[in-house]
Amino acid sequence: MCRILSGRFQLGYWIIVLVIGLQECAQSFRGPTFTKEPPNKIVFHNSSGAIIPCHGTGVPQPTIHWTKGDWTRLPNIPGLRHSRQDGSLVFQPFRAEEYRQDIHGAVYRCIATNSFGSVGSTEVHVRGVVLQEYQAHVYDEYVIHGNTAVFRCQVPDFMKEFLTVTSWTRDDGLVIVHHKNAGAKYIVLKDGELHIRNAARGDSFKKYRCLVKNTLTGNVTPSVSAGTLIVTDPTGSIPPRITSGRPGILIREGENAELPCTAQGYPVPQYTWYRRENNRLVPLVISNQMILVNGSLFIERTRPQDTGKYICIVNNSVGEVRVETELTVYGNLSVSLFPAQLTTESGRSATLNCSVQGYPVHSITWFKDTRHLATSNRVRLIANQVLHITSVLREDQGMYQCFVYGSLQSIQSSAQIVLSEDAPVLKYVFNRQTVQPGERFSLRCVAAGNPIPRVTWSLDSRPIPENHRVQYGDFVSIHAEVVSFVNVSSARSEDGGVYECRAQNEAGSVSHKERVDVLGPPFIRSMNNVTVVDGDSLFYHCPASGFPLPTITWSKVASEVEHWAAALIEFRSVLI
Repeated sequence: MCRILSGRFQLGYWIIVLVIGLQECAQSFRGPTFTKEPPNKIVFHNSSGAIIPCHGTGVPQPTIHWTKGDWTRLPNIPGLRHSRQDGSLVFQPFRAEEYRQDIHGAVYRCIATNSFGSVGSTEVHVRGVVLQEYQAHVYDEYVIHGNTAVFRCQVPDFMKEFLTVTSWTRDDGLVIVHHKNAGAKYIVLKDGELHIRNAARGDSFKKYRCLVKNTLTGNVTPSVSAGTLIVTDPTGSIPPRITSGRPGILIREGENAELPCTAQGYPVPQYTWYRRENNRLVPLVISNQMILVNGSLFIERTRPQDTGKYICIVNNSVGEVRVETELTVYGNLSVSLFPAQLTTESGRSATLNCSVQGYPVHSITWFKDTRHLATSNRVRLIANQVLHITSVLREDQGMYQCFVYGSLQSIQSSAQIVLSEDAPVLKYVFNRQTVQPGERFSLRCVAAGNPIPRVTWSLDSRPIPENHRVQYGDFVSIHAEVVSFVNVSSARSEDGGVYECRAQNEAGSVSHKERVDVLGPPFIRSMNNVTVVDGDSLFYHCPASGFPLPTITWSKVASEVEHWAAALIEFRSVLI
């Protein structure tokens, strides 16, 4: 099991450090992905406010922040909008006079970032609505005897998208709900229209009200006025006149579509439906899927092949009129960018495939680390769904996303490109120090590489002995850098010498060394025996400490090394 410290530790002299297995961690590191992505649309009213969740995962654990739709970072607005530590974006309840279009009617994105890159959510269209008083009305409807009457529930334009008609009531207590049985007297469409088939004198002067549900609050209220049905007798022949029709309908695959077609005329008009195919009108075959009710067409369990243009022709002996409705059936979009993690070597090619299911697809856009992907002769898009990089460079590492936009939906998928090996580099090193006895000091090296490098320390070429005064360790920062350090709580003469930090992984190693001098008398660490081949050069370092710097002489079997050797002394070492 690999544990990663987030880097919230402060480097100091009294830190207890958890040493982790960096090589194990290197294998589990990965870029950010979303575990809970915000929806495409959020609507709320000013009395309730809203909380938009956004959660991500990755190693290291990614940080979450929010941007506007143009990717500019989002500041907190006290009292109106702020981000929580769990990544959620909070819109607080607000008064009507506090409404701001740039806050309550804006587009947002959630961004997840760690040391391997960044990913962005799809656009979140936020709409905060100020609750206002409204009234629904139903007006009188005049219909020619034998025709279909159409009542509409009239609501203010500013509330239309938040209101739905749940049912209709008649003044004698009859409740009419949505159904479409062939031959039924009453039909309630999804948009709330009430159709009364074959209006007769007995239907005259009955009053109808609509019941309206506010989808923001859940409240259901009746219309303040009732519409009266008035059935009239024709005084002569009247050509058909359309009273209900739709130019276009957008519906999800599997749902039922309603294509209304209602007219008035005398004689009572006849209805015939066609489908336009290659500029020809092909008569529709009425079936269990295609149902004709009072002139309107109902398509059950819509399929992709139902997309098209439908024509309703209404005629009688004195005229003809038609309604053309374009039906668009869309399927839920899904997308997968694969491989999800592509590990390659510098100079090799890399290919990512953006596989899309669902329809229609209007556009596909590519991003790298939340920036529009810059294409070139080396980085190319093939048919907009395949990204091909002919010769991968170090700068190509990171998080890639393809965003897919449909009629009512946008989605995204992400993938990571990683180079297999990257030799360590030292991002920060310690400097030479001179300290007083009993004084605290700390040395730090910061290394990066792929795989994550392992950092080791030595003092005068020997491992540093750890005790109650001397502690060392390392952790991995959120930037995937190894922060390694040595802390000495109370310096002694023997703590002086040449300290070295070395970072190493499979791709190579790098080191840094520098002296730490402790004021005090000279001190020499014990020296190991060295075996050398006759004729070879030997470089031997005298592990001496103390400050001011002591004078060093070398001796061999109790006889001093000739003074000419002193000229070769470098860094308190001797070259023989």
